[in-house]
Amino acid sequence: MDSLKMLGLAAVAAMALMVIAGAGSASATTLTCTNPPGTKVTCPVGTELDASVEGGTTRLTAGGVTITCATGTVKGKVENAGSATETVSGKTTAVTVFDCPSCSAWEVTNGTLEFHTENNGGLANSNGTLTGNGFTVHTVCFGITCNYITGNNKHLGTLTGSSTTKVTATFDISTELEKESGSFLCNNLAAWEGSYTVTSPDWLDVE
Repeated sequence: MDSLKMLGLAAVAAMALMVIAGAGSASATTLTCTNPPGTKVTCPVGTELDASVEGGTTRLTAGGVTITCATGTVKGKVENAGSATETVSGKTTAVTVFDCPSCSAWEVTNGTLEFHTENNGGLANSNGTLTGNGFTVHTVCFGITCNYITGNNKHLGTLTGSSTTKVTATFDISTELEKESGSFLCNNLAAWEGSYTVTSPDWLDVE
């Protein structure tokens, strides 16, 4: 029963993972893509970001119960390309989570995300952190309905850039969701962990 809340968590996390990352103060941040391949350029406003769950890595845990979701995607679009004084931000446009045992339904309202650069000795190292705002998650698992929220400026996880992986970028999510409403059987907190591979753009760094 507690697992239903886990599912909600997964969905939220997923959407978060999908597009942006952010933590800390509003500092200079941009995303760089390749266009043409091999040439770094700043990802402009309107850039679409897609990420897919790495098989079997999305785990939702609540009340000692863990549910693993086999597949899922997150999609978003850059709305602020960032600058010397602003971070990159955007909104998720779609979040899907599939193949989660014991859960018959989930719905996630799209929220906003931010990417913040991770500094190494004062210099950007192509990696970043991810924060989310305004996400809500509705789940039905084992016949029990639970509703969760991320709140504002919630740390969701990290982004490892292509300059580090040498291939496509990845999102790693590790966060908690808080219960907003639902059955008394719903846990107050649900933990979510998961790994996602960025499928578009094929090169992505946080600068």
